[in-house]
Amino acid sequence: MLNHTERSYVSHLCEFLPNRTPGKRGPRPIPKEDLIYQLFEKIKYNLRWEDLENSTVCHNYFQEIQRRGIFKKIFNNITSDYQKQRLQKTVVDSSDIESHRVNSRVRYSGKYHKYCLKMTVETTEEWIPVDFELSPGSMSDSRILEEMLSERGKVLPYELYLDKGYEKYSRRRELKRQNCQVRMEMKRGNNKKRGPKFKFAEEHQRIRCGIEKIFSWIKSFNGLRYNRLKKWSLIMASFIFVLCYIVFIRLK
Repeated sequence: MLNHTERSYVSHLCEFLPNRTPGKRGPRPIPKEDLIYQLFEKIKYNLRWEDLENSTVCHNYFQEIQRRGIFKKIFNNITSDYQKQRLQKTVVDSSDIESHRVNSRVRYSGKYHKYCLKMTVETTEEWIPVDFELSPGSMSDSRILEEMLSERGKVLPYELYLDKGYEKYSRRRELKRQNCQVRMEMKRGNNKKRGPKFKFAEEHQRIRCGIEKIFSWIKSFNGLRYNRLKKWSLIMASFIFVLCYIVFIRLK
């Protein structure tokens, strides 16, 4: 059973979702609210489609919503105020989604030592997700960040908090020319940075570690802790579905 917050999110989500058109014959269509309740429980408890009360209808409705790109539109709608302005501070980090080898994008990760997908999220200092990327498990964090920054164009934050895995001298210099200061502790050993090395103060550590709570909330949904879906579009839809839920909670 869903709690009050989860039911509020489903009700809010249904305002954006299309109604199911009744046919000329046969029974009345299942209300979309009931289908989203079942989809929420499927992602939360990692159920099989066969475990749902209306499995075929839920699967087809879920596919249709993703085909239209509605989940991405909902995410852009509820985060539009943050995407239009230049944010003061944002944090980027990656985590894994352990998965069955269901498609070609599930690859072996040398970082996590297992077959997985890799999710990358950018949040504000108030822990509100504003951007995301879902990538093959073998792709490096640095390459994922390059793609995210290229898509953002000139809308960069004034301060970007990263961990040591994103260290790259040329990127740091390029972002600095765009008035975007990178905040990250550097790896030990040889590097090209001159002068004293940046170290996180207590306030920096608080901002940087806040994104770990976002990943723990994401992985509280067992469907994203261990993936069993085969189609990439449905995996992406589940990921955005959960991100919208987290943004809804944070803004509420």
